[in-house]
Amino acid sequence: MVVVMAIVGLLAVLALPRGPGATSRSEAEQVALHMASLLKADRYAAMRSHATVTTVFDLDAREIRSGATSRRYVAPGDLDLLANASSHCRVSGRRVGIVFLADGRSCDARIVLGRLGAGFAVRVNGITGGVSVEQA
Repeated sequence: MVVVMAIVGLLAVLALPRGPGATSRSEAEQVALHMASLLKADRYAAMRSHATVTTVFDLDAREIRSGATSRRYVAPGDLDLLANASSHCRVSGRRVGIVFLADGRSCDARIVLGRLGAGFAVRVNGITGGVSVEQA
């Protein structure tokens, strides 16, 4: 009887992974797309201005800030965040500065966001500077 109750409880948890006010999968994808949009805008700003632009991702504040404009985006509190960056990025504690050079190149970086083991990654290609969103 206890085993049956445990199985029913487990199935209920799996069937209802989203609590009230929790970020859905499509909302998490929108967050990733917003972050990618901001990164792409900073890359284009670096190429237009022929100057280096650094986009800052702050894990503690859960935000990404443009280095070219006043744009910023804050991720919902229930998403897990992780940032991986190459040594060419500016890393200070839990802040990552993603550097875009005037020729469009960048440092290699990957920002992963999601919940319950499913999510999305925003990737910056270090050679081309291209920004993409992929399933994590």
